[in-house]
Amino acid sequence: MIHLQFRKVHGNEGESEAPKRSAAARKSIGLKAKAERFASRNGSRSPGKSPKGRVPKRTARLESDRTSVASAIAGTRSTAPPRPRSKHFANAVRAYEAAIKLMHAEDFGRAIRSFEDLIAEHSEEPEIQERAKVLIHACEKKLHENER
Repeated sequence: MIHLQFRKVHGNEGESEAPKRSAAARKSIGLKAKAERFASRNGSRSPGKSPKGRVPKRTARLESDRTSVASAIAGTRSTAPPRPRSKHFANAVRAYEAAIKLMHAEDFGRAIRSFEDLIAEHSEEPEIQERAKVLIHACEKKLHENER
């Protein structure tokens, strides 16, 4: 901008003094200036200009504090050991999977009977029973939809 004003005032006399720049060089200079203006507006800094001496380095101490606290918390927690699963549970899961396959094959009548058998035979598995009841309801709903 200043260079153009100089030309207007002085003509082409100053042309030989200023070195000619390629379009890429002019563009990069313009982009740098633009970035600096925006950085000053939003308070960010370029990676090369870090505030040295302002923030002391304490990362090693912070990490050691965090790990000691985490290990102390982990040591105080007592989780119940996982229940050993029996063959009876494995049979319940197999029956559940077979009923699910019938449901996905859209054989809802047989799927309902399989889920009901599962509930009757595996009364000691409450999670599987709960899920089977929900799926019985879903199968019944599908049967009623198909009847319409």
